[in-house]
Amino acid sequence: MEQHPVPRNINSFQFHLIGDMTLRQFAYLSGGLVLAFIVYKATPLVPVVKYALMGILIFIGVAVAFLPIEERPLDKWLVIFIKSILAPTQYVWRKEGYIPPVLTAPHTQIELLSSSNQTKHNEAKKKLQAYLKTLPVDPHQVLNVKEENYLSHTLALFNTTQFTNHSTVIPIINSSIKTTSMSSAAPGIYQKTPQVSASLSDSITSSSQKIIKEGYEKIQTAAVEQIPPVIKPVIKNVKLNNELTNSKTLPHDKNEMNQLRSQLSSITEEKATLEKELSMLRVQFESITKPAIVKPAPRKDEDRQPTITTASLKTAMDETGIPVFPQAPNIIVGVVKDPQGRILPNIIITIKDKKGLPLRALKTNKLGQFVTATPLSSGIYYLEVEDPLKRYIFDTAELTLEGKTLLPIVIIAKGEKELIREKLAKEIFGNVSI
Repeated sequence: MEQHPVPRNINSFQFHLIGDMTLRQFAYLSGGLVLAFIVYKATPLVPVVKYALMGILIFIGVAVAFLPIEERPLDKWLVIFIKSILAPTQYVWRKEGYIPPVLTAPHTQIELLSSSNQTKHNEAKKKLQAYLKTLPVDPHQVLNVKEENYLSHTLALFNTTQFTNHSTVIPIINSSIKTTSMSSAAPGIYQKTPQVSASLSDSITSSSQKIIKEGYEKIQTAAVEQIPPVIKPVIKNVKLNNELTNSKTLPHDKNEMNQLRSQLSSITEEKATLEKELSMLRVQFESITKPAIVKPAPRKDEDRQPTITTASLKTAMDETGIPVFPQAPNIIVGVVKDPQGRILPNIIITIKDKKGLPLRALKTNKLGQFVTATPLSSGIYYLEVEDPLKRYIFDTAELTLEGKTLLPIVIIAKGEKELIREKLAKEIFGNVSI
């Protein structure tokens, strides 16, 4: 079945009753022929005009019957064209008094609650809340309450205590320093200088004594206030002089330090001797197990085979396969082969001058041969060979033209094996190429 790109109306199917034509197509075709016959017989026109009019009528009949445009016959296009011509091009909107039923539907009005109903509603809410409080507590809710209490207790620990009274705080000195208690009565304060032992009197500086005396003089003129209990344990641990504790433990620490130093020196000496013995053993082991290194001698240049050669007169025809050589001077002829001696077709050869400007571009034929069509001027030229398939690599050839006939050139490619061999030779012998 034929597949149609545009959907068609299958209900209006017409049978092909007259050959491959439907009744409508046959009617249009016959109508055009009949009108042309009438024009030919009935109209007294000039033959040129008559035949032109007949041709137009016949063409219209054939076009309407067999030439659709965008899969629509011409009769439908003609009907649509006439309708579009006769149809109005401007439209005027006129308001009508018709209202759609959606807008005329009745709406239900929402009645507001009266004051009595509002009070009843509030009382019902309160009863519901009281009833919910009597229900058993959810265990998850208890956990949440405990977690909130724990978090609040933890955050309270980070709150700093603020002091309103900026009074002078006197540190409580250790029992080795004796002071007298003072009463809160300002005029009758009895002051006694602290009794410091002989060991402490040497360590306490004159500056610390002045500070303590000034503090006691201020206390004589002002009321003595108790230290807050929060700070009291902290102030008891304050040391006026750290040298007191250091002087007690100093001899014992010196003895321990001397012992540790002696042990450390002995350990370092043992480590040095062990390292020397280990290095000697390593040298002996390497001298026993390490084989003798034999450096291979580099290959001579005579062993290397050139990749670009000039054929001799005797073997030129056999090597290149060219039956007749050009006799004109400065004509470059040659052949390209692989390492096994097989010809390489479709190889690109570019001839450049000393400045690197390309002068000729050649391509080998099916027999691997290439030749320049016109002679070059005398000078030095370079031949760069390239494989479009990237299978082989070629060396760059240098030619010197002196206005003489040249013998054919044989260019041999480098395959993968040759490249690997050359790489190994460079690693073993250095920069000497094979």
